[in-house]
Amino acid sequence: MQSGEGWPNLADQELEDSAGGTGNHVDPKQPKHDYAYTLVRYTDKDLRYTRSKDGKTVFVTALGWPESGTISKEILQVNEAKGASVELLGHDGDLKFTVDRKRLTIRVPEEAPCEHAYAFKLSGFQTSLTPKAAKAREEAIQKLLKGPVDPHKMQPKKGKKE
Repeated sequence: MQSGEGWPNLADQELEDSAGGTGNHVDPKQPKHDYAYTLVRYTDKDLRYTRSKDGKTVFVTALGWPESGTISKEILQVNEAKGASVELLGHDGDLKFTVDRKRLTIRVPEEAPCEHAYAFKLSGFQTSLTPKAAKAREEAIQKLLKGPVDPHKMQPKKGKKE
């Protein structure tokens, strides 16, 4: 297939983050094709988690900068925080945090250290999934074990549309 026959030629174009690092990953000025482009607006509510092999460190990646000045997510339950610390990779020094009713809230600096994703290193915490998150995880695993999902038969989620 030659350029211009259904696929946009991106070789000579720069994709820019038109919102200055607020989570837009496709330039809305680029040609739009339903199958090729989707504008995604990530927020500080879009968090990803991973744990070190030894289980002593949790990394939380926020896909958007928290304009509120804090990050807090109900999926992570803090069972013990004695001697714990929180770092923002790319920022000097530890961050302040609180644990209230097993929920971690992290105070973030006023300025973001970069313009895309923000990785927080949680050291010394004893964590687990909240009961609600553990139940949702188990349900998702059971669905996967039932076999492949036909995307044409999926029902759309009800909720807000942008």
